[in-house]
Amino acid sequence: MSSRSFELILISPPEEYSGEAGFVNRLFSEGLGTFHLRKPGWTVEQLVRYIREIEPQYHKRIMVHYREEVRRHVEVKGIHFRCRELPLQKPAFEVSSGLHSWNELSEVAERIDYAFVSPFFDSISKEGYLSDKQLWQVPEGVEREKAVALGGINAENINTIRSLGLRGAAVLGTVWKAAGPVEAFLELKYSGAH
Repeated sequence: MSSRSFELILISPPEEYSGEAGFVNRLFSEGLGTFHLRKPGWTVEQLVRYIREIEPQYHKRIMVHYREEVRRHVEVKGIHFRCRELPLQKPAFEVSSGLHSWNELSEVAERIDYAFVSPFFDSISKEGYLSDKQLWQVPEGVEREKAVALGGINAENINTIRSLGLRGAAVLGTVWKAAGPVEAFLELKYSGAH
């Protein structure tokens, strides 16, 4: 097991969010390590424009969902691929994906840096997306340092995720549906942090 510290990753809301880039800049300055830019339906040009609203020193902390072409225009941390679209060989840039079982993680572990494994709890941002209790039994041999828990994570349950020894947790609804996104993120970041 690696001694990597627990990472809290933030995923963008899928729709337009007023003042979003400003919040993201502030969150980076408050210690956000990795931000996932996921805007289904946005063009490469829209994504690049968004990234340019983020302070340049933070670009290498941004993972872009599905649109590898963005890397031709701006230097980012890496690309989040759908599982079935993962490159056959791990590229030089960071690669993540989204999975729904420990078996899936074992099958693609060589081709990714990490994966969102979900849903751990009932989703806050996706209605009807309910907790998969089987995820709570992490089999022997699973590369926990490549697993990031996703789904319904909040300040009350994040320590349960910390106790599993995974790489970290990813959040969306807990932050973006809060009255104060920055405050909500910081509450999560410091809940039970050692």
